Amino acid sequence: MSIMETLATPALSDPLVPPEADLRDFPFMPLDVATLCDSGIAVEATGDEFRAAVLLWCKAWHQVPAGSLPNNNALLAQYAGYGRVVGEWLKVRDGALRGFVLCTDGRLYHPTVAAKACEAWEKKQAYERSKAAERERKKGKKGASPGIPPETDAVPPEVPQPSAGIPPEPPQPSAGKTAEFRQRHHGIPAENALKGEGQGEGDSTPPLHFVSGGGSATDPVATTTDPENLVEAFDAALVEVWGEKAARRAPHSTDFDVAQDLAEAGVTADLMAAVCLRQLGQMRSRPKAKPPWSLSVVAADVRAALAAAQAAPQPPVQFSTPKAPAPYRGILTDDDFSRWIAPCDVAIAGNEAVITAPSPVAAKWIRERLEVGLMRALVVQSIRIKVDPAVVANPIPHHVPERA
Repeated sequence: MSIMETLATPALSDPLVPPEADLRDFPFMPLDVATLCDSGIAVEATGDEFRAAVLLWCKAWHQVPAGSLPNNNALLAQYAGYGRVVGEWLKVRDGALRGFVLCTDGRLYHPTVAAKACEAWEKKQAYERSKAAERERKKGKKGASPGIPPETDAVPPEVPQPSAGIPPEPPQPSAGKTAEFRQRHHGIPAENALKGEGQGEGDSTPPLHFVSGGGSATDPVATTTDPENLVEAFDAALVEVWGEKAARRAPHSTDFDVAQDLAEAGVTADLMAAVCLRQLGQMRSRPKAKPPWSLSVVAADVRAALAAAQAAPQPPVQFSTPKAPAPYRGILTDDDFSRWIAPCDVAIAGNEAVITAPSPVAAKWIRERLEVGLMRALVVQSIRIKVDPAVVANPIPHHVPERA
């Protein structure tokens, strides 16, 4: 029986995917290699039919509902690469649409693609529900009255549906989450990241004290092994190292499975953050490097870090903020110097100071908060700020003019 005869049969099944399933922000589609290699289309289809079939699978992934196609030859010809030449498309239609079935909504569904789409859609919804629950928890905690515990497990009856998944174009992350991450993790030296050394970041928050294994003695989120917090630590590190342009709209479809395995092994959010900062920083320094979109790229390094921490446990270590040295003493606070200037290279050329910061975040903070004080401290008329992730820290210039 030909595909035309099959599609013409009156017994139509219900759609294989929920009508609201939208995966247009998932640029990657899972491919079951063994299933494809053993399928009839791989053995029996012509080269043109196989090429058209693959293009149609990919196009179906980004249709709504995901995994479906319109039963329209003009559109199918375009999707399969034949443009307006519908006659040529009709020659390969039966082979290219092998496996597709017509459903009661008038659209064509491929069972294998539809199954992958349903799996991705369920994960997308689960992620949105967890984020909504977290927002409600924080909202309830912020507005709770003394003595009345907030409701932390409330989930809104209707979860909003923003784009989620693997973004084709990076969006802006939550300002609160990014700020919270930077407050906990900024300034962790790469060579000491796995030992738990580092200081927090913020206007008035004192430095946090990290304990063995990467956890923070003062931050319960940092010591949690919740998979969602591990994914958030990766996302925040991605923004910290690569800048806002690298922010993901939502995790890769495999991230929660990877994070679940790491959480069950005992990986904490703070250890995840420390390893991600180190590994992503190394990636960033390579020529023509691009930000990764999957947590799996650091999974092996995280497991190695956990094994090292478990093999040689260390007692909690307290760190104090060092005093700001001359010429900054008395103008910058000890905290500002330690967090923002100490990791930089500072050089003076005439009446201008050139400051090379390790990240765009540090450069922005220095420019907006510390520039005036630095001109006073370094006795210069202007400050020029550059960014170099591989900068070698040298915050004390060779020569500073005497203050009048």
